[in-house]
Amino acid sequence: GVFMNKVFLYGNITREPQVFESKTTVLKFNMATNEKFKSGDDWKERAHFHNVTVFGGKAEYLKSKLQKGMPVVVEGKNVSGSYDDKSGKKVYTYDVNAIDVHIISGYQAKLDDGGEDLDI
Repeated sequence: GVFMNKVFLYGNITREPQVFESKTTVLKFNMATNEKFKSGDDWKERAHFHNVTVFGGKAEYLKSKLQKGMPVVVEGKNVSGSYDDKSGKKVYTYDVNAIDVHIISGYQAKLDDGGEDLDI
């Protein structure tokens, strides 16, 4: 069968992005998305947090553009992994490898491009 792994997220960057240089540039950031749901007669809101990774030329380009608080749309795919913590307990991770990152126009940051959409 054919399977699909595609994610679209719209939210805000929650802390300053981190850049790692190895064979290729890697940019990591966290973002929050909000979900509204009905509980009884009341509408409630819940935040979800996502770890996002960007690689290569896109990471190189975005490393000077992205900043905490910025609204972005991320297109990518879910990736999962695991590691053993200090106590030997297995910890499972869920991340998004970004294919595209779009900065939402109208964001009032001091961007070189004047705050227009950055489509990479």
